[in-house]
Amino acid sequence: MKNQVSGRRLLFVEDDIEFCNQLKTYFEARDNEVVVAHSIKTAREALSGLPFDAVVLDLLLPDGDGIELLDGATDLPPVLILTTVNNEYDMIEGFTAGACDYALKPCSPELLEMRLSLRLLPPVHSTVQMHGIVLDLVKREGYYNDEPLKLTGSEFNILHFFMTNAGQYFRAEAIYEKLWHAPSLHQNSIKYHIFNLRKKLTFATGKSLIEAEYGKGYVFVKELQ
Repeated sequence: MKNQVSGRRLLFVEDDIEFCNQLKTYFEARDNEVVVAHSIKTAREALSGLPFDAVVLDLLLPDGDGIELLDGATDLPPVLILTTVNNEYDMIEGFTAGACDYALKPCSPELLEMRLSLRLLPPVHSTVQMHGIVLDLVKREGYYNDEPLKLTGSEFNILHFFMTNAGQYFRAEAIYEKLWHAPSLHQNSIKYHIFNLRKKLTFATGKSLIEAEYGKGYVFVKELQ
């Protein structure tokens, strides 16, 4: 199966125990390590103890809105929101908070697996390095001269994309489509993440590593002056 998810550590944040068990059984049969959490509190505890390859997140949880798990987080893996909530405002809120995809219930394990497979970073190389920046693709953490960059999940994905395509210009909508394999629903969302990422990199490195040029888009500087 081309889009099979295997050999990954996955976190399912879902209060429907029967549905959660169904997903757990399905993905464990494909040689994944699966951790389940039925609340925001237990999800945070799980994330603080282990690195995950992806999180599948329900929005309606007993102790609050699932979006709270994303708020202020700096080291989350790709997050796919899986929920019955179906309106554009909540979708935009989820993407802005750092989610990489949004799926509606009911959703079969097979469809969920296919969508997850498109969002996971390839586990081929464990690190990417350039200009003193190191991205750890296993822990999904970024460093500059060994100091943590404190990136959100979306910022990490965007920086990884830029560093592996250094010297090439991309428009905001093209970056979104290449990262999340879907049409850009809201250009302001990706521009917001790039704006914050540029500020963090400039503050940490003292250099302008991501430049913007009218009519061409954004580029990660390949050669420093």
